[in-house]
Amino acid sequence: MVAMEDTVGHGISDGGNAKAMYKQYGGGVYIQAGSFSMSNGTISNNTTNFGGAVCVQVGTFSMTGGTISGNTAIISGGGVHLSGAWEARNTFNMSGGTITSNTAHEFGGGVDMSSRAIFNKSGGTIIQGVYRVTNNKR
Repeated sequence: MVAMEDTVGHGISDGGNAKAMYKQYGGGVYIQAGSFSMSNGTISNNTTNFGGAVCVQVGTFSMTGGTISGNTAIISGGGVHLSGAWEARNTFNMSGGTITSNTAHEFGGGVDMSSRAIFNKSGGTIIQGVYRVTNNKR
């Protein structure tokens, strides 16, 4: 597990390069077959296709504090994107923190998730809404 207590961000992730295949996911943090815990800090000003700030491809993202703001997804999940790839049950546990001022050109400015994703929210604030995809065909 990786834990964040400081600031990440102020970068741009560009998926236009075949060598950088995974750069189209998670402008600030990309989780594949793992977990990430955010208790403080800021993920801001990132741009990518899926998950402007955080993309969970296979794994778990837990947010107990901190801020995710000012991120952009060209397609979905300006703040957080939970993929439904590989039959995975990706999980986002939010008990604190703030997700605000993120944008997505198609789906989910704050949080976008597939129908296979699990979102447990017991606290924290999401200024934009949550968008749930009914299946993985868009």
